[in-house]
Amino acid sequence: HLTKNNELVYFAAAVAIVQNIAEKENARQRFFLGHDGNIISSTLHPNQEIVATGQMGKSAQICVWNTSGAMKVESLLQGHTDGVGALNFSADGEVYR
Repeated sequence: HLTKNNELVYFAAAVAIVQNIAEKENARQRFFLGHDGNIISSTLHPNQEIVATGQMGKSAQICVWNTSGAMKVESLLQGHTDGVGALNFSADGEVYR
């Protein structure tokens, strides 16, 4: 995913990575370490600052976090027994219950 700050968001194992790609010689990275299992899905919020990542495992969680500081906003733990293979935000970014 590409954020509004022109940073690339990707994951490897249980770590989500936010990398500055604008400066080729100074490609700094920030890490989101909120998962305890391998990340297998991710989606970017329409505001291009918030990311949700889903993990695998018997008690799989979804973490919603801010890319600017790699800080967790929310954890969702209900009923994901085999992993979270796909997720998405609504097109307008609103929460519907």
